[in-house]
Amino acid sequence: MRRAVGFNIYLPPQYEKEPNRRFPVVYFLHGSTGTEGSDAGLARYVDAAISAGRIAPVIYVFPNGGADSYYRDWPGNGFVA
Repeated sequence: MRRAVGFNIYLPPQYEKEPNRRFPVVYFLHGSTGTEGSDAGLARYVDAAISAGRIAPVIYVFPNGGADSYYRDWPGNGFVA
């Protein structure tokens, strides 16, 4: 993006206790007009699910993609606005 990008990161409790462990990473991309803080509240649900043993420990990254970055997550070549 050729600029500094804000971000929030959720680290599971095991991260500091197991410094040599590798954790999966989820990059959670916000919607249009969002910021790195728009959906960071999701981290509390991730934390609860990890604590309850419903999901494995995971790192969540919430980057700021800009107001109109148009993230695309499908394999097609077309652009749909």
